[in-house]
Amino acid sequence: MEVVNPRLFVSQAGERFDLIVEYTATFVPQEANFVFEDWVRFFERDSGEDFDSFDPNIETPREEIRPNGQTSIFRRRQKLGVTEDNLDTGFGDEDLVGFVNLRNVTLNGQPVSKRTPITVIDA
Repeated sequence: MEVVNPRLFVSQAGERFDLIVEYTATFVPQEANFVFEDWVRFFERDSGEDFDSFDPNIETPREEIRPNGQTSIFRRRQKLGVTEDNLDTGFGDEDLVGFVNLRNVTLNGQPVSKRTPITVIDA
């Protein structure tokens, strides 16, 4: 299993943010018929702060992926709507990232995680 080319898009309407991550999940034939799950955890930081200051509690619901012998590439899209208060941010020199997590549920495996590029929000 692999997470390929994760990208984060952000839109705002009033105090609401829509956080959207798109990526590709790929699987090898030996992973056919296993159950996987994916989710995205979002983090925010103010300019000049460390990434360690992110609040790790903002994430999408986990969704199942079931590769089979014929489908081993999945184009994925995860979306989460949050408020400025949830995200602890506002437009104006803020950084956002998403960590895509992909895990083999059948084997109770550790997740593979890949970060999106930093998205800067300016006023």
